[in-house]
Amino acid sequence: WFTETGTLYVTDVSITEAAAQRVEFTDIVPPTDSPNLVPNGSFAAGSAGWGTAGISTGWGDMAHLHGRIVTSTEPDHREFLRIPMGNGRTPILGFDYYEPVLRPQTRALAASLRWIPVEAGATYTLSADMRANVDGVRATLGYAALNPEDSQWNVRRDGQSVLLTTGWKRYSMTFTAPKNHLFVMAGPDLTEDMPVEVDVDSIALTRGTGPAAYVPHASVELGVEPADVGGASVSGKPTALIVSAANNEPSPQRITVHLQCRDYFDRPAPMKDLTLNLPPRGTVRQTLAIPTSWRGWYGLRVSAVSTSGKTVAVLTPEVRLSIVPKPQGPTVLGMNHAFP
Repeated sequence: WFTETGTLYVTDVSITEAAAQRVEFTDIVPPTDSPNLVPNGSFAAGSAGWGTAGISTGWGDMAHLHGRIVTSTEPDHREFLRIPMGNGRTPILGFDYYEPVLRPQTRALAASLRWIPVEAGATYTLSADMRANVDGVRATLGYAALNPEDSQWNVRRDGQSVLLTTGWKRYSMTFTAPKNHLFVMAGPDLTEDMPVEVDVDSIALTRGTGPAAYVPHASVELGVEPADVGGASVSGKPTALIVSAANNEPSPQRITVHLQCRDYFDRPAPMKDLTLNLPPRGTVRQTLAIPTSWRGWYGLRVSAVSTSGKTVAVLTPEVRLSIVPKPQGPTVLGMNHAFP
């Protein structure tokens, strides 16, 4: 990248032994006593813990979950993710560094957020319920795996294509974990742009061979998400968090949610604890207003406990908010670009 001519002077060069460093991922899924390693695989706690993996464009991918959570009366699919494709409903990603490119997305896989610890060399099975609004739609189950000490360019990816029908069906792939951390993906992977809708539900990753019946990752699953996509809000407008808690137990549960908030300058921004009463095998969603005095960037750490002692899996342990002045243009984000 540096093509100008010149002379570089180097002196007093030495090579010294450096101690080996232990490298760990910090954004990981804590273990529970459930055989299912995937949090919120039934989307009972909304979209918390999920993003989208599309067709990478340059160094970028989709910024947030593509699709919406649908609530139904089906006993085995009370909530599920519906992913619309085609007819201009999927994003177009652009990149203009080496060669300018605009890439319409024909792949939109629901991708779990945070690294799931696994044992490299062990056998695992990824399974999910899926359907489409027309027969023959191609979808993919897959994963991306990485060791924390590896370069990001050493991610190992693998997947299995399936053809969907209009009825719910469980699909699975069994694989040997190539690394000791991974995340999983499932969703539409079209051969061409076409107007279809794909539903995804009951995603599970279990150790061993063969698909297993879906079981939740934890007794209670909790997600806290900004009401505004991406967490960016304009000052002067109402700003809120959406708190979603799913009770996977046959008995009622009472949980207390604690939000530890700090601003950009690491000053505390107190918020009251929130208590939620959860019905048996039910979901509670509540809107939590952000103080109108907040301005700038805020980081929130989320924790929760159940009065019964049941495990509460926090799907979003860290939440970030930006409350900014009204933009003069179409976006709150401005970025300098070094290339024409």
